[in-house]
Amino acid sequence: MSDSHNSFRIPQHRVTVAVELETRKVTGTFACHDRGTDDPAADLLTLLASEERFVPFFPDGEKRPVLLSRRGIVAVELTNPDDKSRVTEDGDPRSISLVLMNDIEVNGQIRVSAPIGHTRTLDYLNEAKRFIHVYRDDGAQLLVNVRWILVAADTDEVVI
Repeated sequence: MSDSHNSFRIPQHRVTVAVELETRKVTGTFACHDRGTDDPAADLLTLLASEERFVPFFPDGEKRPVLLSRRGIVAVELTNPDDKSRVTEDGDPRSISLVLMNDIEVNGQIRVSAPIGHTRTLDYLNEAKRFIHVYRDDGAQLLVNVRWILVAADTDEVVI
């Protein structure tokens, strides 16, 4: 977890990320509300789930933020080693393979926690907010914009 960022009215902390945009990848930080959870992925999911069209992002080496369109964010990878490989969600692990509209393939696990009868991957994706949390096979954590998912498959059923 990164240092607090005090120039905002609400206490915030920085989360170090690599952001996959439609046309390029950028690295930097998002300033997330300090909810006291010590869970940067959950904090990012809350930030990215907002209905506002743009989100402030601090590119590496810049003191002032730029505004990223949430719609143009394909995926966000947590890049701080302290934030990686931590399972921060409850639920049954489900192996999944995704193909995104920009031809990026993501293999990993999602955590499905839902009422009985709504535990299929189909239900999870249809009920997801703007981003889903994927624990990639290499240990990294990725937040994937559901609007960018072209194909999704449970890997124990179908391999893409």
